[in-house]
Formats: sequence, C-alpha cells, structure tokens
Amino acid sequence: MTDTSSSMRSDSNGDAVLETKAGLYHLSREEVRELLFFGRQIPLRHQSSIVDGESIIYQTSSGLGIIICTGSGSYHISRNLFVRVASGEIASSPLVTLSIG
Repeated sequence: MTDTSSSMRSDSNGDAVLETKAGLYHLSREEVRELLFFGRQIPLRHQSSIVDGESIIYQTSSGLGIIICTGSGSYHISRNLFVRVASGEIASSPLVTLSIG
C-alpha cells in the first residue's frame, strides 16, 4: 500500500529528503553514496540535523530496494527510484508503507 503522505524528494542542495509520518529526514550526497555504493546502514537525521537513534535507512539484501525504518513505521522504495530522485532526474516518489506481521 502506498501512503501518499510519505515521499522522497531532492532539495536544492542535492540532499535527499524523506517525508514520513515521523517528520522530515535528510540524507547528504555523501550518505547516499555510502548507502548505494558501500551498502552501509545510515542513521537518519531530522531537519534540525539531529540524528534520530531509532531511524535508519539501508539496502535490501538483494540490493534492489531501500528500506527506511523510523519510530513510527517502515517504508520501501526501489533502488532505481531512489537513485533517480537522489540524482534529481525526477522530482519525487512516494514511499510504500511496509506492514510487519
């Protein structure tokens, strides 16, 4: 199910912005690179640059998807869409809400 209130977009600084029920999270270009090329889990930062200890973003084991986990929910976006939005090729993309259980 797609939650239309959750989305990913890029901002004028080249950062990726994740808009979820828990708020806005930012990923710098360097963090996007670490996630995509090195497969690292990245802690998410709120708009105020404070790291949210409960929120991370990481690639699926297949490398075909990106999972965003926040304190209020989990979301999925395909790797292709993530790359297209992060690079500014497309303006934004909705995030798919994951239901656990």
